[in-house]
Amino acid sequence: MKEWGGWQDKQMEEVIDFIKQSDNNISYVSFLDWEYFDKLWTNKIDGKIATQNKQIRDYLSKNNQNYFINTAWFIKLFS
Repeated sequence: MKEWGGWQDKQMEEVIDFIKQSDNNISYVSFLDWEYFDKLWTNKIDGKIATQNKQIRDYLSKNNQNYFINTAWFIKLFS
């Protein structure tokens, strides 16, 4: 996701909904590509991206069996 818009908003909602699931017997892994993943974790974020960052951090703290990974970790997961 390089550009921000309605489609990317929908994708981020789905990522957040996915990692907020809670089941002690299942780990949910959400993957996001390099560019947007990196943008999401920079120190210079505001607006929607800052809100999404906070939601992701909050849900991962509450559901520590779930993961939110980038391309490098996705490759490691399946190698």
